[in-house]
Amino acid sequence: MEIREMQIDGFGIFSAKKVKGMSSGLNIIYGPNEFGKTTLLEFIRCMLFGFPKKNQKINQYTPINGGRLGGVLKCALASGQLISVDRQADKNDGPVIRTELTENQGQSYLDSLLGYATKEVFKNLYAFTIDELHDIQSLRGEEIKSRIYGVGMGLGEVSLGNIEQSLEKACTEIFRPRGQSRMGAVLSEINEVEKKIMQAQENLSRFNELTNTLSQMNDEKFAKIKEIDNLELTKKFLETRQNLLEQLKDEEQIHAELKINLR
Repeated sequence: MEIREMQIDGFGIFSAKKVKGMSSGLNIIYGPNEFGKTTLLEFIRCMLFGFPKKNQKINQYTPINGGRLGGVLKCALASGQLISVDRQADKNDGPVIRTELTENQGQSYLDSLLGYATKEVFKNLYAFTIDELHDIQSLRGEEIKSRIYGVGMGLGEVSLGNIEQSLEKACTEIFRPRGQSRMGAVLSEINEVEKKIMQAQENLSRFNELTNTLSQMNDEKFAKIKEIDNLELTKKFLETRQNLLEQLKDEEQIHAELKINLR
């Protein structure tokens, strides 16, 4: 992202000021001491990352010549698309990003355009003063060192610190000794499945036992049915004999009566 124009509504000594004519490549802003070069640099930082809070004990860059604290940066992306970054301190310090098609995409979109560099990284690597360059403390932060190392490896805007944090976060999500994690959830699911398998095996043993019992009961049932059939046959046989005996008795009685009558 390249800055092509700056419109300063109010910032320190500047009020209703425009800086035009910047193009791709090297741009030099020249001026004597107290001309406002450092103020202009701080304006760029604040436009990209926000203005200082009122409770911070640092220069607030309150406009001394009138105007609202804030302004507009007009920039060009690598694709050639033009955007404007509009930020006013009295509007919750949030930027309004305007493109040819959209508006008000906010700080998250601006952060993506800046390669997610923090204000500290931007200040120490990309936009610093001579006095800040002399301060070796500015190069001791872990994020700063990882950015420098990333540039040396050809990683560009990719921060090794961000990569390390992403890997650590991914590992933590997979396994966390205490608390919830993906591996812990999977292990819990495995334990539940094992319990169900053991219960199913117990049920299977019980099923086999019940199946054997049922088979024995069926055998006993068929034996009883056969016994009942035999008893039915015996009953019919006895009933037939009883009928025959009754018929014989009737015949004997008839013969006896005939003999009496013949006499």
